Amino acid sequence: MYSTPDQNPGAGAVAVAGDTPVFERTLLSPAPTTTPSPSPSPTSATITTTAAVGGGDFALPLSTTTDATPTATPTATPATTPATTTDTTSTATPAAPVEGADEGVTVRVLDGGSVREMSLGDYVAGATAAEMPPSFPEEALKAQAIAVRTLTLNNIEAAASGSGRHSGAGADICTSPSCCMAFKENAEVSNEVWAAVDATDGLAVLYDGKPILAAFCSAVNGRTRSSQEVWGGALDYLVSVESSEEGVTASGHGVGMSQYGARSMALDGADAVEILTHYYTGVEVGPFAEQ
Repeated sequence: MYSTPDQNPGAGAVAVAGDTPVFERTLLSPAPTTTPSPSPSPTSATITTTAAVGGGDFALPLSTTTDATPTATPTATPATTPATTTDTTSTATPAAPVEGADEGVTVRVLDGGSVREMSLGDYVAGATAAEMPPSFPEEALKAQAIAVRTLTLNNIEAAASGSGRHSGAGADICTSPSCCMAFKENAEVSNEVWAAVDATDGLAVLYDGKPILAAFCSAVNGRTRSSQEVWGGALDYLVSVESSEEGVTASGHGVGMSQYGARSMALDGADAVEILTHYYTGVEVGPFAEQ
């Protein structure tokens, strides 16, 4: 599942110059403002990508190899000293899971030529297992599970409005890593991943009360990239931030959460909420069911 990057913008690949855009989606994001306000006025941002805006190469490459080793293979042990990143301004406390929330949401998954229905919990487990190795630290796995859940909810909302990539097929998301997110059957999901999904049940990354386009990638060279730079549409929560990840090579579109950056932060003691609020600017992590 982990293969070549730079093809699937949803959650891991960058739109490559010269490719023919296959997906255009209009997203709502609060208007930029220097002073946060309780109810910012939304402005429309159109993002055109050549791949998925959900998963896929974000964290994972695009081809369909079957091993669970990410493309960015560490060549050195990650630093154990605190990361030099100073722009993580999380004031949030660890969010409490909402037991049973995931089971109350049905996801319509396009798998090959048919649409399968499953609970949000089962889908998040399968996608998280395919997108991040179970050997990653617990808090990094939790952050990945929340990012996958958030991205899935974002896709469900898009499908409900008729603007989803698979709306025409009657689906919310698909199992192709070159389009949405990679997916493993539940029987292949490790205990570590199940634990991360259960521990974050019902939690999502929210901006102005709504699940964000929680893009993620494998690794970056010191900084992530903004959605404006990569896809041409500015989203206030997808801006460039520092990312400390030693011994790996940049892989993916570079937007949103870096998986190896999340790993490094977790090894340095950061929890899932701190990781997510670092990579997604101005967000909060909380129960999606209450929104």
